[in-house]
Amino acid sequence: LRGIDTDAGLSIFVGDVARYRHWLTNFIEEAPALVLLVRQAIAAGDSEQAGLHAHTLKGRSGMLGMAEVHAIAAALEAALDKGEPADALPDSLAQAVDLICNEISSVFGTRKAPPE
Repeated sequence: LRGIDTDAGLSIFVGDVARYRHWLTNFIEEAPALVLLVRQAIAAGDSEQAGLHAHTLKGRSGMLGMAEVHAIAAALEAALDKGEPADALPDSLAQAVDLICNEISSVFGTRKAPPE
């Protein structure tokens, strides 16, 4: 899977391929909605809630070996925690999540439509 260090991800799951695959498919079902929640919270001025959603994405992506998504989510969470402007980080996160979800979907099956 391009963009995913599957060796690192599998090591978290002690080599349990079925569990790892479950969490990868779970990611494509939940991550786009989390990105939307981050954007909505930022738009509403709720940095704390946006940070919590970014933290969830950071943890999930890190656990699965998604270095780019993890780094962007971590940077976004840090910016929100410090009260700094998020700038282009929400867009970067959305793009990275979309790419990873498309990659996983191309290998494991179809993807649900992204939330509006």
